[in-house]
Amino acid sequence: MEVLIKTSSVSDDQTQYQDGDIVSALSDQRIAEMHAQEICNYRKVPFTVSGYRQNKPLVVNYLQETSLYRFERYGLNSKQVRRINLITAEQEILSDTPNSKGEYIHVQEFIKRRLLSRYCNIFGAIGHEFWFGGSRPNPDLSAIWNSIETHSDNLWEDNKTWPFTETEKRHFLPLRCCGGHHGEEEVVSSEEAIERTTSIFKVEEDEDNPTLLAKRKWFIPYWDLSSELSIDVDMVRNMSLIVDARDAHHPSHLEDTNKDKITEGIVSI
Repeated sequence: MEVLIKTSSVSDDQTQYQDGDIVSALSDQRIAEMHAQEICNYRKVPFTVSGYRQNKPLVVNYLQETSLYRFERYGLNSKQVRRINLITAEQEILSDTPNSKGEYIHVQEFIKRRLLSRYCNIFGAIGHEFWFGGSRPNPDLSAIWNSIETHSDNLWEDNKTWPFTETEKRHFLPLRCCGGHHGEEEVVSSEEAIERTTSIFKVEEDEDNPTLLAKRKWFIPYWDLSSELSIDVDMVRNMSLIVDARDAHHPSHLEDTNKDKITEGIVSI
């Protein structure tokens, strides 16, 4: 997991970001998904002379792993398209006649409109078109990256950090964290990463309008960890300088660095 930590805060108001607050947290899964999405962006694939996207395995395999449906027209008449559920493998023929669920498609008109767009996402050739739709929950990252490494020069090992901008690194401190405790390293789930960016609210009589007590529940006292993180606190707080404390080989452990403001007595509910 990678985090961005607020630095140089001059306010004592906990409803605003404070020095050390975890502003953003990104799991390794989210980072791997982002890089895969960028590498396999279908918009980078050239068009054929007929206006379709070229059938590149790098992109098609990615869409096959991340989409919910595949639509294809092989062996069908001009008004039909086959919809394949990529999770269940269930197939259904759709046409301009509504099915039992009221679903229908005017295939020729649909394809014609898509071919006019520079964002066209239809592959194949006339009468043999195929495209993808919907998003699959929890795609298999191993399968995605096996395909990426097979069909390109990109390696998963080289794409494990988030590309924070120079501005972000001037105003915040990037840091890498892992799960486990005292030498034991575990992958931090996306749910755990999201939890590290939660706020603290007090729910009173009006449950629909809770009172904000703290902008962030979790913080990292980087000023007490300067030796461990190999950072100079004055440099970190100087917004004209870029400091990046990420170290993929020696990440900081959540239990050793991430502090809960309620447990630490900074915020009372």
